[in-house]
Amino acid sequence: MKTVIITGGTSGIGLATARLYLENGDRVIAIGRSQEKYEMAAAALKKFTAQYHFIAADVKECGQCREAVRQIEKNFIQVDILINSAGMYQEKPIDEVGEADFNEMMGINIKGTYFMCKYVLPLLKKSRQNPAIVNISSDAGINGNYFCTLYCAAKGAVTVFSKALALELAGFKIRVNCVCPGDIDT
Repeated sequence: MKTVIITGGTSGIGLATARLYLENGDRVIAIGRSQEKYEMAAAALKKFTAQYHFIAADVKECGQCREAVRQIEKNFIQVDILINSAGMYQEKPIDEVGEADFNEMMGINIKGTYFMCKYVLPLLKKSRQNPAIVNISSDAGINGNYFCTLYCAAKGAVTVFSKALALELAGFKIRVNCVCPGDIDT
């Protein structure tokens, strides 16, 4: 059994990913901001209640990332996979983007991804089960999209960060991948 942390693991791609790991017999720790979303997700995954756990945290806050990982280490000891799926999307022309928009987008999409990797890394280094990090980016983080400069900038940062982290962690035998999907109907 592997222990998998999934940020944004209560909806969308994160929840669909959680279901796949749970069906495989693994333990999933979903990190998210909403207890209500977790309860809805847990109801949908009713037969996996013993393996599906939740930690409330806002990944755009470094201290909350660090505290979530501290709780995981205390309660679960082992971590084998980190999936950074927490994210947000926004279409807005650049001349309408404000600093609050910028901080929210960058906070969730890249800051959360970056610091979750940082804080989970010591646990992944202890794993004996092919440790891995998977960061969810977007095709917009490669090609760009109309009226999405801010989203594209954030997801582009996730894409390049993942490439750099893969190089940095190769010596520790920790695999780092970045998935860049288009529109997904989960």
